[in-house]
Amino acid sequence: MMEKIDSFARIFTKFALLNILWLFFTVLGLGVLGLFPATVAMFSISRKWIQGDREIPVVKTFWTMFKSNFMKANIYGWMIALTGVVLYVNYLIIVAAGTETPIFVVIAFIVVVISYLLMIVSVIPVSIHFEGNGREILRKTSMFVLGRIHIALLFLLIVWTVGYMSLAFPVFILFFSGSVLSYIMMWFFTQTLEKFEKKASTSDDGKGVIYEKSKNGC
Repeated sequence: MMEKIDSFARIFTKFALLNILWLFFTVLGLGVLGLFPATVAMFSISRKWIQGDREIPVVKTFWTMFKSNFMKANIYGWMIALTGVVLYVNYLIIVAAGTETPIFVVIAFIVVVISYLLMIVSVIPVSIHFEGNGREILRKTSMFVLGRIHIALLFLLIVWTVGYMSLAFPVFILFFSGSVLSYIMMWFFTQTLEKFEKKASTSDDGKGVIYEKSKNGC
């Protein structure tokens, strides 16, 4: 019984520490420069935990990931954010136009927005798991969304649920919002790729096709 309590306490502490680090480094970067590299660092640690590396020094690993991904995460992160701003401006234009906006324009806009949302909730797990430059990560994210759209939709639901819980229970933001979100999303992402690779390995040609080479050869 005491072992189970101790194990739970360890897990609780690790998730709380990871979440506090995420918030701290986000604030340390004044939000605009800290959010994206801190988020990448958080997802990276969640990935390591899922892969079985549960005894890593969380603070040291987080700092290392934060520094190494600072420029890249901010460049790509703000490119994605600016795309969102452009979509929002287009939304305001469509609303202002009212009934004068052709229905096909509205439908096309909705499709673009949904695609954008599916891409942004999938791009971090993809970029954490796979190597490549911005163009390659975008291609792999598109492949993932198109090939596993149900998982991308699940990611969207998870983000919405965690966001709702954070608003309903503010203490959740401080201790678990980001860490739990990153772990759940990386777990589903990893499980999805493992099933894909297992299915590919039993294909008719017997050779198997691996989705893409991941970081650390995993």
